[in-house]
Amino acid sequence: MMLGDADQVVTYLARSQRFQRWWERFELWWETTPRLIRRISAVLLVLGCLLICLGLWLDHIHGWVGHEFLINLVSSFTSLCFGVPTALLVFSHLGNAQEEARQTMRARIHARQAVREFSRTVLEPFGLLSLEELSNRLGRLREELAPVRLMRWNDPARFLILDQARAAFRDLLAEMDHGGVSLPFSDRGARDLHERERLKDWRNLIQAQWKILSTEVRPRVTDYELPWLEARVEAETTRAVEALLAGDREPWPLENDSEIVRNRRPNAYRGHPEVPAFEQGMQAFCEDLRVLCSTAEALKLMYP
Repeated sequence: MMLGDADQVVTYLARSQRFQRWWERFELWWETTPRLIRRISAVLLVLGCLLICLGLWLDHIHGWVGHEFLINLVSSFTSLCFGVPTALLVFSHLGNAQEEARQTMRARIHARQAVREFSRTVLEPFGLLSLEELSNRLGRLREELAPVRLMRWNDPARFLILDQARAAFRDLLAEMDHGGVSLPFSDRGARDLHERERLKDWRNLIQAQWKILSTEVRPRVTDYELPWLEARVEAETTRAVEALLAGDREPWPLENDSEIVRNRRPNAYRGHPEVPAFEQGMQAFCEDLRVLCSTAEALKLMYP
C-alpha cells in the first residue's frame, strides 16, 4: 500500500468516527424528545416537503396564474410546516438545556455548602486550621503508638509511650470548650468524661451531615453528572462514620487505667484484660478520623 493510500484510509476512518459520534448525539437528542412532538414534527416536515414539490410543479405548468391568494396561503402553510418542528425540536431543547444548566448550578452550590459544613465539623473539636494539619497530627500519633503492640505489658517504655499518646491526644483537644469550667490536667476523670460527652455530640453531627451528603447531595450531583467520590472511598467513609467512637474504638482509657499506669501494678492487667486495648482504641479512632479528613479534603477539591 502506498503512503498516499494509507493517508486516505486514515482520513476516511477519522471522518467516519466523527460522523458516528455526530450520529450518536443526534440519536440521543431525538430519543430525548417526547414521542408526541416527534410524530407531529415528522408529519409536518413530510407535509412541508410535499407542499414544496407541489408548488414547484405548479410553477412549472403555470398553475398559479390568477391565484395570488392561494399562493400566499400555501406559502404560509409551508413555512408553518417547517417553523413548528423547528420550534418544537430545537428551541424546546435549548430551553431544556438552559434549565438543566440552572439546576446543575444549584446542585453544585448545594454540594459546596454541604461539603464546607462537613469539613468545618470534622475540624471543630480540634482547634486546627486545616484538614491536612489534623491528618498529619493523627499520622504522627499512630506512629508513636505502633511499637506498643510489640512490647511487654510491664515494659517501662510502654507506659511512657501511652502517657505521651494521652498527652498528644489532649493537645489535639486543647481548644475544646469546657463550658467555662477550668479542668486541671491532673483531673483526668473529669476531662475524660467531658471529652466523651462533647465528642459524642460531635460524632452525632458528623453522622447527620454524612447522611445528608450520601442521601441528598450525592444523588443530586450524580444526576447532573457532577463529580463525586469513588464507590470504594464512599463505602470506606460510611464505615468510618458508623464506627466512629463506637464500642472499643474510643480513645480513652478505662476508669482505673490511669491508676494502673501510675502504680505499675502487675496483677491489675490480669483482672482487667481489656485495659491494654486503650492503644487499640486510640489507633482505631485515629484511623476513622483520618478517613474523614481524607474524604473531606477530596470533596473540597471537587467543590472548592
